[in-house]
Amino acid sequence: MQACCTWHAAGYGGRIGAVAREDSPISDAYPKFLHWPEELMRESWAAHGRDIEALGRAGNITVLE
Repeated sequence: MQACCTWHAAGYGGRIGAVAREDSPISDAYPKFLHWPEELMRESWAAHGRDIEALGRAGNITVLE
């Protein structure tokens, strides 16, 4: 993430994320960037899943996944 911000500030406009993934793949040394706390993400995905299930049970709605 820091590399992307640095490159962007320097005016680089190419495929910043792709270059960062190649140079610093997700690993113990370069953990995945999480801008929200992990617990909040789990709660959000659980709520999303319940919402999708409810939509699937409703009539006249097609849920695309």
